[in-house]
Amino acid sequence: MFCVLVASKQRYVPPSQRGVKSVVGATKTEKKFLSQVDNPSKEEAPQQLSKAALKNKKKREAAKKKREEEGKEGKEETCKKSPGSLEQVVPFSAANIELTGDPEKDKKIRNLKKKLNAIAKLKVELENGKTLEKDQMEKIATEEKLVRDLEDLVI
Repeated sequence: MFCVLVASKQRYVPPSQRGVKSVVGATKTEKKFLSQVDNPSKEEAPQQLSKAALKNKKKREAAKKKREEEGKEGKEETCKKSPGSLEQVVPFSAANIELTGDPEKDKKIRNLKKKLNAIAKLKVELENGKTLEKDQMEKIATEEKLVRDLEDLVI
């Protein structure tokens, strides 16, 4: 006996799409490039989002709106500084130093600036009446040496 197997002409249809009339050969799951889609924002956006996705979307939109508002207000309030702001504590020479272009020097400069900013924050806390630890007071004592090192690197 000679047996010939013939492939079925039917294709698999997921249960969610069974009973839906569609054009033979066209599937709804075909992926398109954005250049092939007429209006990608409307066509590709999922219509039904889960509760968590809706919540996250609202959070993102609120954060974006807040950043835009802060950006507008930040431009207006750049001149207004609080009396204990860090810019008053950090020495002028350390605040406006630019990088040299040499990677090793730039790394050392950034490191020294970071240490000076930390010292400035500690000074502000000290002025506000907070008691500092022994190691924090020692860190404040090293400020003059750090400033000298920074000036030596820049020159």
